[in-house]
Amino acid sequence: MGQKIILDSNILIYNANGVIELDQSFFSDNIVLTSVITEIEVLGYDLTEIEESNFENLFKKIQIIQINKTIVKTVIKIRRSTKIGLGDAIIAATCIENEAVLMTANTKDFSKIPDLKLINPLK
Repeated sequence: MGQKIILDSNILIYNANGVIELDQSFFSDNIVLTSVITEIEVLGYDLTEIEESNFENLFKKIQIIQINKTIVKTVIKIRRSTKIGLGDAIIAATCIENEAVLMTANTKDFSKIPDLKLINPLK
């Protein structure tokens, strides 16, 4: 089995827009997760019915990790040590606490967090 990977919101949006492709082998070769924050961010856009349905089907393939007390404690540490938004801090803490790699195109902001491992599929 491959890596434990948490997908950031921008990766799901790039996949939907055809910029990158998360094919079936990606899902079968890796443990693919995401934060509940990513679900909120992606589905919070003004989507067409087709777009919403496509995202909902994609979320069915991905384990969505809820926020728990351990993640909250790590978010607090991250927020105290970096200037990063709350949503990104929750996503980063989710990765750290689940010993996963974050797949994101936003490496500029996330690279400020020392314990966070990143993959940028656009580079």
